[in-house]
Amino acid sequence: MNSDFSLGYATSGTSDASANLKLAADSPILRFMQRQREAVEFPFKENGDLPKRESVWLHSINANLLVPMHGTDAKLAGFFSLGEKKSEIPYTGRDKELLETLAHQIALVHENLSLKDHVRREQKIKIEVLSRFDEGNINLLKECPTCGRCFDRETEKCADDNSELTFSLPVERTIENRYRLEKLLGRGGMGAVYQAMDTCINRAVAVKILSGAMFGNKDALRRFEREAQTAGKLNHRNIVTVFDYGVLSTEGAFLVMELVAGETLSEVLKRKEKLDAETVVAWFGQVLDGVEAAHKAGIIHRDLKPDNIFVTRNEDKTVRLCILDFGLARFNEHEFTDSVTVPGTVMGTLGYMPPEQLRGEKVDERSDLFATGVIIYECLHSEKPFAGKTYQEIMRSMSKEIVLDENELFTEFFKRGLAQKPENRFASASEMKGGLLNSTFVINKTETE
Repeated sequence: MNSDFSLGYATSGTSDASANLKLAADSPILRFMQRQREAVEFPFKENGDLPKRESVWLHSINANLLVPMHGTDAKLAGFFSLGEKKSEIPYTGRDKELLETLAHQIALVHENLSLKDHVRREQKIKIEVLSRFDEGNINLLKECPTCGRCFDRETEKCADDNSELTFSLPVERTIENRYRLEKLLGRGGMGAVYQAMDTCINRAVAVKILSGAMFGNKDALRRFEREAQTAGKLNHRNIVTVFDYGVLSTEGAFLVMELVAGETLSEVLKRKEKLDAETVVAWFGQVLDGVEAAHKAGIIHRDLKPDNIFVTRNEDKTVRLCILDFGLARFNEHEFTDSVTVPGTVMGTLGYMPPEQLRGEKVDERSDLFATGVIIYECLHSEKPFAGKTYQEIMRSMSKEIVLDENELFTEFFKRGLAQKPENRFASASEMKGGLLNSTFVINKTETE
């Protein structure tokens, strides 16, 4: 699953709770349905591993039977949520079998349409890539759509899985006659990240390249350059190191970074759903060390979220947390006066931004601390503290005081970490880390009593 889901419904007896609802790709309901291979009745006879908020929502739309839609790749394409039968007779085994068959057929149609859309996008990218190069012996990058491995232009099929190779970005296989792209590691809104080899010093690195659709976009190029300038000022074990930056002849840009093996915190949460208290304290002590280093350098990240925190293991098996992606970062200092962001513009990720950032107001260090508090809450509860998919829904959720369990070990921490007003939050990353360590003290004290 890599896209959001929209919910449509047709009934005469259901509440408006389901109208215009959009479920995020990482929604607990979707994660739960991904694991189901047949229709499941609700309320569940056993614990369905759903957070309370999702269970309450299913009750509010009178859900009685949930039917997953799985395609040939076993990925979830969607699901049915049905109420009770009008005859009030429970769903029979035959009913469920027919609904499962229908769901599978719909998933196949969705899969075919997605495949056709993918082919159209590939054709568009190929035309765009080639249009940015003059005729000549330029070694355009090709990559395998299955495994992500990179190849030279003349290669037609992947040596590992025999997949037909495709053009991806309008760049040469070896950038600046130095950085040879080896494998796609990930792709985001602004660009793609590749494992590469610095051929000058024989060092493995990560190379981030501006998305092909962004080539020639002056604002995107300036933001990309800002990321290089920002991260280049920082040298800390909990922040990924930037080595180099350059502009391409095809009006694109690239960023060369330290290559770290591991996974994002977002990927960890998809696999584990939530973390235990001791792990949260240990990991976020490191994250806050990195945040503090950035703040001391006069830099505010403005887009802290699980996707921008990387979890890796050192040679001695200890875990290291690194902060990524300073593309939206802002300097408190006045040395950079050419702001990329227009005042009043909302930049960041919904669900993690504090109220002042959502309103387009000035942000400071405490805005990053609020986002960190949201991530910590999500790690402990497998859901974010403020519900909503749209700007209006998030703001409405934030306007209500968050309900915290007074018996929870982190209650006092969240009262400050998720405070609506900046003046009521932790004043610094080091103070917030102290609040986490105090929670550790409470945990240890509880265990010994």
